[in-house]
Amino acid sequence: MQVTRLLVASLGTALLGLVPIGLAGPAAHAGAVPVPTSVSGEISRSVMYYKDSFTISGSVDDPSGNPVPDTADGTVVLERRNAGTSRWRQVAEAPDEGDFFFPDLVGTRNATYRIIYSGGTEGATSYEPSGAKTSIKVARIINTRGTNPRPNVFFLKGTLKPSYKGKPVVIQRKTCNSCSWKAWKTVKTNRKSKFSARIYAKRTVGKVWYRPLVKSSTRYIKTIGQGVVIETIRARSADGQSSVLR
Repeated sequence: MQVTRLLVASLGTALLGLVPIGLAGPAAHAGAVPVPTSVSGEISRSVMYYKDSFTISGSVDDPSGNPVPDTADGTVVLERRNAGTSRWRQVAEAPDEGDFFFPDLVGTRNATYRIIYSGGTEGATSYEPSGAKTSIKVARIINTRGTNPRPNVFFLKGTLKPSYKGKPVVIQRKTCNSCSWKAWKTVKTNRKSKFSARIYAKRTVGKVWYRPLVKSSTRYIKTIGQGVVIETIRARSADGQSSVLR
Protein backbone atom coordinates (compact mmCIF):
# COMPACT_ATOMS: atom_id res chain seq x y z
CA MET A 1 0.00 0.00 0.00
CA GLN A 2 0.97 3.64 -0.18
CA VAL A 3 1.16 5.58 3.09
CA THR A 4 0.84 9.35 2.99
CA ARG A 5 2.13 11.39 5.93
CA LEU A 6 2.26 15.08 6.71
CA LEU A 7 5.58 16.64 7.70
CA VAL A 8 6.37 20.15 8.92
CA ALA A 9 8.94 22.16 6.99
CA SER A 10 10.57 25.34 8.30
CA LEU A 11 10.01 27.88 5.56
CA GLY A 12 10.07 31.23 7.38
CA THR A 13 11.46 34.49 6.06
CA ALA A 14 15.09 35.22 6.95
CA LEU A 15 15.77 38.35 8.97
CA LEU A 16 18.65 40.79 8.57
CA GLY A 17 21.14 41.94 11.22
CA LEU A 18 22.79 45.29 11.87
CA VAL A 19 22.26 48.07 9.35
CA PRO A 20 24.15 51.40 9.45
CA ILE A 21 22.11 54.59 9.74
CA GLY A 22 22.59 56.99 6.82
CA LEU A 23 23.67 60.55 7.53
CA ALA A 24 21.79 63.77 6.88
CA GLY A 25 23.46 67.11 6.18
CA PRO A 26 23.71 69.56 9.12
CA ALA A 27 21.77 72.80 9.18
CA ALA A 28 23.24 76.18 10.05
CA HIS A 29 23.26 77.30 13.70
CA ALA A 30 24.27 80.68 15.03
CA GLY A 31 27.12 80.75 17.54
CA ALA A 32 30.40 82.43 18.36
CA VAL A 33 32.40 79.44 17.09
CA PRO A 34 30.10 77.27 14.92
CA VAL A 35 31.04 73.58 14.83
CA PRO A 36 29.36 71.22 12.31
CA THR A 37 28.04 67.94 13.68
CA SER A 38 26.90 64.63 12.23
CA VAL A 39 24.74 61.80 13.52
CA SER A 40 25.85 58.21 13.00
CA GLY A 41 24.90 54.89 14.50
CA GLU A 42 23.20 51.57 13.89
CA ILE A 43 19.88 49.80 14.16
CA SER A 44 19.87 46.32 15.67
CA ARG A 45 17.59 44.96 12.93
CA SER A 46 15.87 46.50 9.94
CA VAL A 47 13.62 43.60 8.89
CA MET A 48 11.46 41.96 11.52
CA TYR A 49 8.19 40.27 12.36
CA TYR A 50 5.23 42.11 13.86
CA LYS A 51 5.95 43.33 17.41
CA ASP A 52 9.61 42.30 17.36
CA SER A 53 11.78 44.63 19.43
CA PHE A 54 14.86 46.50 18.26
CA THR A 55 17.22 49.29 19.31
CA ILE A 56 18.78 52.36 17.72
CA SER A 57 22.09 53.65 19.05
CA GLY A 58 24.85 55.98 17.97
CA SER A 59 26.47 59.34 18.61
CA VAL A 60 26.51 62.99 17.60
CA ASP A 61 30.07 63.84 16.57
CA ASP A 62 32.12 66.88 15.67
CA PRO A 63 34.29 66.95 12.49
CA SER A 64 37.11 65.19 14.37
CA GLY A 65 34.85 62.27 15.25
CA ASN A 66 34.57 63.21 18.92
CA PRO A 67 31.11 63.05 20.54
CA VAL A 68 29.46 66.35 21.35
CA PRO A 69 29.89 66.95 25.10
CA ASP A 70 26.89 66.08 27.25
CA THR A 71 27.21 69.48 28.88
CA ALA A 72 26.13 71.21 25.65
CA ASP A 73 22.54 72.44 26.02
CA GLY A 74 21.01 70.50 23.15
CA THR A 75 18.63 67.56 22.73
CA VAL A 76 18.58 64.33 20.73
CA VAL A 77 15.10 63.09 19.88
CA LEU A 78 13.84 60.05 17.97
CA GLU A 79 10.85 60.50 15.67
CA ARG A 80 8.84 57.97 13.64
CA ARG A 81 6.74 58.23 10.48
CA ASN A 82 4.60 55.19 9.78
CA ALA A 83 4.32 53.99 6.19
CA GLY A 84 1.34 55.51 4.44
CA THR A 85 1.38 58.67 6.59
CA SER A 86 3.16 62.02 6.34
CA ARG A 87 3.25 62.95 10.02
CA TRP A 88 6.31 62.58 12.22
CA ARG A 89 5.72 61.69 15.88
CA GLN A 90 8.27 61.90 18.69
CA VAL A 91 9.05 58.49 20.17
CA ALA A 92 11.77 59.22 22.72
CA GLU A 93 14.39 61.71 23.86
CA ALA A 94 17.95 60.72 24.78
CA PRO A 95 19.31 61.87 28.15
CA ASP A 96 22.72 62.73 26.65
CA GLU A 97 23.74 64.64 23.54
CA GLY A 98 26.98 62.86 22.63
CA ASP A 99 26.02 59.16 22.73
CA PHE A 100 22.41 58.01 22.44
CA PHE A 101 20.64 54.72 22.92
CA PHE A 102 16.95 54.07 22.27
CA PRO A 103 15.97 50.62 23.64
CA ASP A 104 12.74 48.64 23.60
CA LEU A 105 11.47 49.93 20.25
CA VAL A 106 8.72 47.77 18.74
CA GLY A 107 8.00 47.19 15.04
CA THR A 108 4.26 47.30 14.37
CA ARG A 109 4.38 48.30 10.67
CA ASN A 110 6.80 49.60 8.05
CA ALA A 111 8.19 52.93 9.25
CA THR A 112 10.95 55.50 8.92
CA TYR A 113 12.84 56.79 11.95
CA ARG A 114 14.93 59.90 12.26
CA ILE A 115 17.31 61.09 14.95
CA ILE A 116 17.45 64.86 15.30
CA TYR A 117 20.12 66.75 17.20
CA SER A 118 18.86 70.25 17.98
CA GLY A 119 22.26 71.83 18.22
CA GLY A 120 23.63 73.36 21.42
CA THR A 121 26.27 75.53 23.00
CA GLU A 122 29.00 75.07 25.54
CA GLY A 123 30.79 78.22 26.48
CA ALA A 124 31.80 79.99 23.27
CA THR A 125 31.30 76.91 21.12
CA SER A 126 28.09 76.42 19.17
CA TYR A 127 27.31 72.92 17.87
CA GLU A 128 25.16 72.96 14.74
CA PRO A 129 22.02 70.81 14.33
CA SER A 130 22.19 67.54 12.40
CA GLY A 131 20.19 64.40 11.86
CA ALA A 132 19.99 60.94 10.31
CA LYS A 133 17.32 58.53 9.09
CA THR A 134 16.78 54.80 8.99
CA SER A 135 13.82 52.57 8.25
CA ILE A 136 12.32 49.23 9.25
CA LYS A 137 10.34 46.65 7.30
CA VAL A 138 7.79 44.56 9.18
CA ALA A 139 6.32 41.19 8.21
CA ARG A 140 3.04 39.83 9.46
CA ILE A 141 3.05 36.72 11.66
CA ILE A 142 1.49 33.60 10.15
CA ASN A 143 1.06 30.77 12.66
CA THR A 144 0.42 27.62 10.62
CA ARG A 145 -0.28 23.94 11.25
CA GLY A 146 -1.13 20.92 9.18
CA THR A 147 -4.05 18.68 10.12
CA ASN A 148 -5.15 15.21 9.03
CA PRO A 149 -8.71 14.78 10.40
CA ARG A 150 -9.30 11.51 8.57
CA PRO A 151 -7.43 9.25 6.12
CA ASN A 152 -6.29 10.98 2.92
CA VAL A 153 -7.73 14.35 4.01
CA PHE A 154 -5.27 17.16 4.80
CA PHE A 155 -5.61 20.83 5.66
CA LEU A 156 -3.18 23.72 5.99
CA LYS A 157 -4.54 26.11 8.61
CA GLY A 158 -3.24 29.37 10.01
CA THR A 159 -3.83 32.59 11.93
CA LEU A 160 -2.42 35.98 11.01
CA LYS A 161 -1.30 38.89 13.18
CA PRO A 162 -2.10 41.74 13.23
CA SER A 163 -5.77 41.65 12.22
CA TYR A 164 -6.28 40.43 8.65
CA LYS A 165 -10.02 39.88 8.29
CA GLY A 166 -11.59 38.72 5.04
CA LYS A 167 -8.41 39.07 3.01
CA PRO A 168 -6.56 36.76 0.62
CA VAL A 169 -3.90 34.23 1.50
CA VAL A 170 -2.07 32.58 -1.40
CA ILE A 171 -1.31 28.87 -0.96
CA GLN A 172 1.86 27.98 -2.83
CA ARG A 173 2.81 24.48 -3.94
CA LYS A 174 5.80 22.62 -5.34
CA THR A 175 6.32 18.97 -6.19
CA CYS A 176 10.07 18.57 -5.63
CA ASN A 177 12.61 20.07 -3.26
CA SER A 178 14.43 21.99 -6.02
CA CYS A 179 11.27 23.04 -7.85
CA SER A 180 10.04 26.64 -7.86
CA TRP A 181 7.08 27.63 -5.73
CA LYS A 182 3.92 28.34 -7.71
CA ALA A 183 0.61 29.86 -6.66
CA TRP A 184 -1.81 26.97 -6.29
CA LYS A 185 -4.98 28.46 -4.82
CA THR A 186 -6.17 31.52 -2.89
CA VAL A 187 -8.30 31.41 0.24
CA LYS A 188 -9.69 34.18 2.42
CA THR A 189 -9.38 34.67 6.15
CA ASN A 190 -12.43 34.82 8.38
CA ARG A 191 -13.34 37.54 10.88
CA LYS A 192 -10.80 36.08 13.31
CA SER A 193 -7.97 36.36 10.75
CA LYS A 194 -7.87 32.55 10.35
CA PHE A 195 -7.67 30.58 7.12
CA SER A 196 -8.05 26.94 6.13
CA ALA A 197 -7.12 25.29 2.84
CA ARG A 198 -7.56 21.67 1.91
CA ILE A 199 -4.36 20.27 0.43
CA TYR A 200 -3.69 17.03 -1.42
CA ALA A 201 -1.06 14.31 -1.51
CA LYS A 202 0.53 12.92 -4.64
CA ARG A 203 -1.27 10.02 -6.25
CA THR A 204 2.06 8.23 -6.51
CA VAL A 205 5.04 7.82 -4.17
CA GLY A 206 6.72 11.15 -3.45
CA LYS A 207 6.41 14.47 -1.62
CA VAL A 208 4.48 17.65 -2.22
CA TRP A 209 5.13 20.95 -0.39
CA TYR A 210 2.62 23.65 0.60
CA ARG A 211 3.07 27.04 2.27
CA PRO A 212 0.98 30.22 2.81
CA LEU A 213 1.98 33.62 1.46
CA VAL A 214 0.54 37.09 2.08
CA LYS A 215 1.50 39.72 -0.48
CA SER A 216 3.14 43.00 0.50
CA SER A 217 1.19 46.16 1.23
CA THR A 218 2.01 49.72 2.26
CA ARG A 219 2.16 48.67 5.91
CA TYR A 220 3.80 45.24 5.67
CA ILE A 221 6.27 43.36 3.52
CA LYS A 222 5.52 40.04 1.85
CA THR A 223 5.20 37.30 4.47
CA ILE A 224 5.75 33.57 3.95
CA GLY A 225 4.49 31.25 6.65
CA GLN A 226 5.84 27.90 7.76
CA GLY A 227 4.86 25.16 5.35
CA VAL A 228 4.06 21.47 5.41
CA VAL A 229 5.10 18.47 3.36
CA ILE A 230 2.82 15.58 2.49
CA GLU A 231 4.81 12.42 1.80
CA THR A 232 3.39 9.31 0.18
CA ILE A 233 5.39 6.13 0.68
CA ARG A 234 4.77 2.51 -0.31
CA ALA A 235 4.20 0.01 2.49
CA ARG A 236 3.63 -3.73 2.52
CA SER A 237 -0.08 -4.28 2.98
CA ALA A 238 -3.04 -5.71 1.16
CA ASP A 239 -5.24 -2.84 2.28
CA GLY A 240 -4.30 -0.49 -0.54
CA GLN A 241 -3.35 3.18 -0.12
CA SER A 242 -3.90 5.06 3.14
CA SER A 243 -2.81 8.39 4.66
CA VAL A 244 -1.07 9.06 7.97
CA LEU A 245 -0.32 12.40 9.61
CA ARG A 246 3.08 12.69 11.25
